[in-house]
Amino acid sequence: GQHDPDELLRMLLGRLEDEAQVRGDEQFLKDMFDSVIATKVTCHCCKHVSINRQRTSSPISLNIPVIKTKKAKTVSDISLQDCIDDFTAKETFTGSNRFMCEKCESLQDATKQVEWEGRTPQVLIFHIVRTDWSTGKPKKLKTKVKFPCDDFRMKTVSKNNNKNAIAEEDKANDEIPKMDPMELESDGEGATGSEYTQYSYDLLGLISHEGSQSQMGHYTSYTRSSFTTGTYLHCNDASVKACSEKEVTSKKVHGGVTLLFYYRKS
Repeated sequence: GQHDPDELLRMLLGRLEDEAQVRGDEQFLKDMFDSVIATKVTCHCCKHVSINRQRTSSPISLNIPVIKTKKAKTVSDISLQDCIDDFTAKETFTGSNRFMCEKCESLQDATKQVEWEGRTPQVLIFHIVRTDWSTGKPKKLKTKVKFPCDDFRMKTVSKNNNKNAIAEEDKANDEIPKMDPMELESDGEGATGSEYTQYSYDLLGLISHEGSQSQMGHYTSYTRSSFTTGTYLHCNDASVKACSEKEVTSKKVHGGVTLLFYYRKS
């Protein structure tokens, strides 16, 4: 059957990983595509922080958040940063959903926070989830997602100074990348005493869906052909044409973008 672009991408990266294991080049792929995402749960009673770090391969799936105006109207235009903020948004555990605190040894109200840790990958890939299954049937979300073409800043935790934090590392602890000193700018401290670093990215390319239904339609891609002139190539089946950044950032593309490929500046 036909693959969606994110499914095909995951399959291709999986094959690359298999080949890398045979050749002994796993670290190269991890540095190129993998992120370390930390889930931090803070107990409201004792303030103990439990941290679970996991290596996550690209692409990172981001839901399209529903954002309301002051008049309770749904916003039709959002940004890539809005999607990331929704992915990392704090979640409170209360009532029947309380968290078992290992320090209190009892169920407690708690707050969960998701953050990127350490150096972000060389190639950062986002999958914008455009299929809504809430009604039991697939419905395409046509919300326009605006994205930067240059100097997209990705915030990550560079250091954790919280002495109470207990790291619940995964088994491959030695595979978690070290906290790299490649800091472009400091961005203060987080709620758990973490120092933040921002890494800068430029857009490499994207894939966009054309059509009103998620299970039908057509995918095309835009690939950056020059970082100096800001020109792109629009790939539509056998047709490949040069285009400007204006076309790449048009409302049509904003309303259909499903995959974004960013390259970290060095």
